Amino acid sequence: MSTTDTAPTRSSDTPPRSWSTRLAAYKGRGASERDPRVQRCREALSYWRVRRTLDAELPTLTTDDRADLAQRLTT
Repeated sequence: MSTTDTAPTRSSDTPPRSWSTRLAAYKGRGASERDPRVQRCREALSYWRVRRTLDAELPTLTTDDRADLAQRLTT
C-alpha cells in the first residue's frame, strides 16, 4: 500500500463516485479505518451527503432557516 496516494484538498473537487471508488480500493487493500486516506474519503463522502440534502431542500427553506444552517456550519 502506497502512502504517497494523495486526495484532492476540497471534497467538491471530486465527484462522490470517485471518493467511493477510492475508499473501496483502500479498504480492498486492507487499509484500516484509522488510515488517513480512508478517513479523508469518509469525510468527503459525508460532505457529499450533506450537499445533496442541501441542494434538495434549499428551495423550501426560509431566509432565517438558511441563516441558522450557515451559522451551524461555521461554528
